[in-house]
Amino acid sequence: MSQFGSEVTSLALPLAAIIVLDASTFEVAALAVVDWLPFFVLSLPPGV
Repeated sequence: MSQFGSEVTSLALPLAAIIVLDASTFEVAALAVVDWLPFFVLSLPPGV
């Protein structure tokens, strides 16, 4: 169930940014980068 919630969030967050905030393509891409940045920063040093 947690995976389902994560997938809904990954779809709903960009859609909400586009519809509610009238975000541009660059802003939606920046939102995706900010979403994945902690994963890259925290997983690369230990070599996971």
